[in-house]
Amino acid sequence: MGSFARQALYVAVPLALVVGGLVVRKLLTRPVGPSLSATPDTFALGNVAEGRKVSASVTLRNTSSSPLEITRVDKSCDCTDLTLPGPIAPGQSVPLKLTIDTTAQRRGAINKAIVLHVKGWPKHPVTLPIHGSIYDELSITPKTQNLGTLICREKHPVSLTLTRLDGKPLTVRKVEPPAGLALTPKNTASSTITLSGIFTAPEVPGEFQETVTLHTDDAALPIITARLDFTVKAVYTLVPRFAHFGLSREKAPKEIRVKINGPSTPLKLLSVPPTLTAKLEGSTVIIMRRPDAPKRLVTEIRLGTQNPQQPQIPIPVYSFFSK
Repeated sequence: MGSFARQALYVAVPLALVVGGLVVRKLLTRPVGPSLSATPDTFALGNVAEGRKVSASVTLRNTSSSPLEITRVDKSCDCTDLTLPGPIAPGQSVPLKLTIDTTAQRRGAINKAIVLHVKGWPKHPVTLPIHGSIYDELSITPKTQNLGTLICREKHPVSLTLTRLDGKPLTVRKVEPPAGLALTPKNTASSTITLSGIFTAPEVPGEFQETVTLHTDDAALPIITARLDFTVKAVYTLVPRFAHFGLSREKAPKEIRVKINGPSTPLKLLSVPPTLTAKLEGSTVIIMRRPDAPKRLVTEIRLGTQNPQQPQIPIPVYSFFSK
């Protein structure tokens, strides 16, 4: 190798090492994602009343030497809304505001996120978490009230307590109770209101779930409901409890009237023994012995309603004539 070639080699090798080192250094110091920082790094919503909209903001900063452009945002929930900024110049900071609607969200913790996609960085999106908590702005106690088993037209006390959790004064503007319930709110200059009333059970037997709906004077507050669960059974009482014609034919009454107290559902005679005659006048049964009836009589008349599922009503009939 000539002296010129040797000198060129002495120069080329170190130069190649220097250039290669610069390239490697540049590759090693190249960021693994877009130089986009967020302060704070989370959308902190805090405690949010159910059904309300709430907003939170972060500040985006471009810490690189090149403009950055957010091309797309992925949202974990359609309840979130935000407007993307335009290109962010090097060193520039821009606000990013997010609004979330809690109308269709469940009460409890909010754990959502948005994902920002930056132009030129398809494999390195920027994720910003969304945290907060949704609570009932209004609460009603009890939410479900079990009145148990009631007799037709039986009266039962009902009491509900409505509380506004932010502590502001509350006024009930409108009450929509089920049929048979009259609720009177005791409006006071406080965040808690008690509604008391008397519920009258319906005349139709069965199992029921009725709703009480309350409207407040603040249109921004949600409408709140409570539920009444109860069972109604038909219970009839007889006055007198049986028809007794006595011990003597001569002193026996010509007829005995038995009043049936209970639901106003129309009654009908189902069975009358051949030793008796009977007829209905409203809710009163008029019972008479036939002349050929035996001296000793132990039997019954049965009544019912148009509903075959309702229990029949037996009326015992006796006579113990000695002669």
